[in-house]
Order: sequence, then C-alpha cells, then structure tokens
Amino acid sequence: MDINLRLSLGRWLKQRWVKTIECKQEVSEILDGIYLSGWTEADLHAEWEKQVTEQIKPLKKQSDQLARHEIEAILALYKNLENHNEDIEKYEHMLESDDYPNGFDATEVQSALEELEEKVKKYKKTITA
Repeated sequence: MDINLRLSLGRWLKQRWVKTIECKQEVSEILDGIYLSGWTEADLHAEWEKQVTEQIKPLKKQSDQLARHEIEAILALYKNLENHNEDIEKYEHMLESDDYPNGFDATEVQSALEELEEKVKKYKKTITA
C-alpha cells in the first residue's frame, strides 16, 4: 500500500470516528430529554414493539367476497336510514297533530324523535366515511 493511499484512508477513518462521536453525543442529549420527560427505557421498548407489530400486520386482501360484504353493509345502512326517516316523519306528524298512540305523550315522542335523528346522523356519517 502506498503512503498516499494510507493517509487518505486514515483521514477517512478519522472523519467517520469524529462523526460517530458527534452522533453519539446528539443521541445521548435526546435520550436525556426523553428520560427527563418521564419516559423509561422500558416504555420506549414497549412503544417500539407496538410500532413493529402495527407495521408488520398483513394487509386486508382484496376479494369479491370482501367487496360484496362491504356493499351489503352499505345497503343495509341505507335501508335503516330509510326506515328511520319514515319513523321520523311519523313522529313529527304526531307532534304537529297532537295525536299520540296509547301510552305516549309529547315528551316521549320528542325523545324518540331525537334518538332517531341522532341515529340518522351516525348512519350518514358512516356511509360517507
């Protein structure tokens, strides 16, 4: 090996060594900040394990069966939405006409109406998601 090549290799090794020491100091400062904020090494390992577990989960497979299932679920939501809207119209008509079935009064009808409206809102949100 000639002298210039050895000197060049020596400079490269020195640069790598200095960079390694700088990185080690930076990591040490970051870890000190993390430890001061209340995290422990066990906490960090647990978080890392959760991240790894999440990242290696198999992806949902695409299939006709899965697509059919999703479509059926959406159609069922639409049917429920339609039924609830019909019930809402009946309850609103009861409140407007002051005509209640046996055992019902205005507060019970209003309560049922609000409950149905909340369900309709949730169904719409689920369908558009």
